[in-house]
Amino acid sequence: MKYLILVCLSCILNITVFGFDKQYKSEQLITPQIDDSLRADIVIEIPGKAISKKAIICMTPKIGELSFQSICLQGEKTEANHIILNHKYGGTLTYFDVIKYILPPNQDKISIEVIISEDDIVLSNKTITIKNGEGPSVFFFGDKNKTRITINLVNLAQQ
Repeated sequence: MKYLILVCLSCILNITVFGFDKQYKSEQLITPQIDDSLRADIVIEIPGKAISKKAIICMTPKIGELSFQSICLQGEKTEANHIILNHKYGGTLTYFDVIKYILPPNQDKISIEVIISEDDIVLSNKTITIKNGEGPSVFFFGDKNKTRITINLVNLAQQ
């Protein structure tokens, strides 16, 4: 009889502990987890003959005071170590980067600093703002706004 009572008491204790553990785990799953990594996906299109063969275009996406990694393109005759842009045909560049940042609920745009230079002379230095998912935006830069760059912020989201 003593053994039967001990076995029953043991079963009750196991069920209680198991039930508590299960309840605790379900509460953990309901608690929202916010990742602190923010990813930006950007597509940049530059048409043929839009920039000089000696030009360099550097773009730095920013959100608040934080900067994503800069991306630089160069003309065919530039002695730099960037991505070479074909003068005749232009090109499309798909870019993404991830930074440590928690996106506020109403923040859905980033700014991109665009610097166009040639022979160490800055021809244009503008900061543009792009909204997430708004579609491609066309911007004009340089002398007499000859340089056309299409920039599309494809995705700006927590990872």
